[in-house]
Amino acid sequence: MQDHGQFIDNLRTFAHRTDIERVEEAVQSLRPFGDEAVLGLADALEDDDDYVRVMALEILYEWEGDTSAVLNSVIRSLDDADRIVRICAASVVSQHVEKAEDALPVLLRWLDGDGEHSRLTAAALILRIDPSKDSEMLKIMAEGTKSEDSAIRCLTAWLLSGLKNESSEAGPLLQQMLTDPDELVRQVVNEELQHHS
Repeated sequence: MQDHGQFIDNLRTFAHRTDIERVEEAVQSLRPFGDEAVLGLADALEDDDDYVRVMALEILYEWEGDTSAVLNSVIRSLDDADRIVRICAASVVSQHVEKAEDALPVLLRWLDGDGEHSRLTAAALILRIDPSKDSEMLKIMAEGTKSEDSAIRCLTAWLLSGLKNESSEAGPLLQQMLTDPDELVRQVVNEELQHHS
């Protein structure tokens, strides 16, 4: 594989592209290097460039092999100064919920923030990591169903749909959203209910 500097430079080239194929093409270019590439992506999470850190996480999310070796680095990214990096890190952590208990302290801090997106994402991920927190996290999800922002209500519907296996309360809460005043939200809820029926 390339040396570290060259690896980061190549990653930076992909990171600063604006086309939608950039992540897929980056994954394809790194796939031949296997585990070595995954470890290189973990190193990239320490780069000063936010775009490089986001790109590394996007690649890890799309990676078809085992990325659990870099889970600790990804969990550290949940505390990144950049909000987009933190959200991308949460997506990668969501693929490893059975091994992600070390993420709980950071995610619990997210619950104290004022960003609805981060609070809901954290609540859903906490519930997937630790189902014993069911009632506490579902209260937060219920708040999301009443958000003034229809995009947040759509996010809540998607998250609730993904929690049906972790909580018997998630399905009924999602069902209640069929009465949402916004047509787009109702459409998302319908799609999620049909998808999991």
